[in-house]
Amino acid sequence: MDRKKIPLLVLCILIAAVFWLVPTPVGLEDNSWHFLGLFIAVIMAVILQVMPLGPVCMIAIAIVALSGYYHYPIENLSKIYTKATSKTSTQQLIDETKISFKYFST
Repeated sequence: MDRKKIPLLVLCILIAAVFWLVPTPVGLEDNSWHFLGLFIAVIMAVILQVMPLGPVCMIAIAIVALSGYYHYPIENLSKIYTKATSKTSTQQLIDETKISFKYFST
């Protein structure tokens, strides 16, 4: 890494650290606030070209995995998939948007 980019890297790390240290605003969960800080820090690192895109993304993924904040039960994913692929949901979407199915058929 070029020595000129070290201050930019420190800036990105400080941005993420501020979100971890500043109290979470009312109405947000802690993990949402922390992920926002990480997201902003990653975008800044990409824009400032601190490192190539690959390492920046891998570091961000590792931080998310090691933070322990992200947990989403598999059962919820299967419910979402079932709901999204059911015929009634598709029909409701068509009815709600007032799009006739004849536009989609050949």
